[in-house]
Amino acid sequence: MHPIEGFIYESAMFIPLFFTHHPIMLNFLKIDLNYAAILGHDGHEYPGGGDWFHTIHHMKIKGNYGSANCPFDWLFGTVDYGDDLGLDQSAKEY
Repeated sequence: MHPIEGFIYESAMFIPLFFTHHPIMLNFLKIDLNYAAILGHDGHEYPGGGDWFHTIHHMKIKGNYGSANCPFDWLFGTVDYGDDLGLDQSAKEY
């Protein structure tokens, strides 16, 4: 994660400060943010939240900058299905 992206991502833990929440919410939100980032990059659909689309981004660096649910990669021509990686189709199924 880029340092600026990481700072913006981790700053979400301060959102409860703008409302009347117990300070322990900061700790729960920080833990949730960290586990979500770790599980989202594990390359497996279950039990984490990562997917093949995002794994290709980390394998090839170029392409798949957003999530598969967001159409921006298709609009800007940066979508990559990883067909040239030489992996069998069972690796893509999740």
